[in-house]
Amino acid sequence: MSDALKVNSVFADTINQLRRGRKDFIIQMRKLDERDRSTVTDMKHFSQGASVCLDEKEKLEAKHKRHLFEYSNEVRVRVRVRTRRGAACAYPNPNPNPDPYP
Repeated sequence: MSDALKVNSVFADTINQLRRGRKDFIIQMRKLDERDRSTVTDMKHFSQGASVCLDEKEKLEAKHKRHLFEYSNEVRVRVRVRTRRGAACAYPNPNPNPDPYP
């Protein structure tokens, strides 16, 4: 009978040790699951932020291109005006009196 009690107590100790190990494993898995959930949530926020940043970048690029186009048009207009003024200055002035109040 004492051998059976010894074997029984060894089995009980082994079972209790396995239960403690399982409890630690379950706690560790819960922590990992929580970390995984928080990582997924963070990644969702990051991806939303990235798409917003990309949209903002595209808007800024379009605005920059528009400003470059408008600037090039203004430069062309100024060059045309200068050449016309230069051409107008090349002709003699029909009014020799520059005084507006003769």
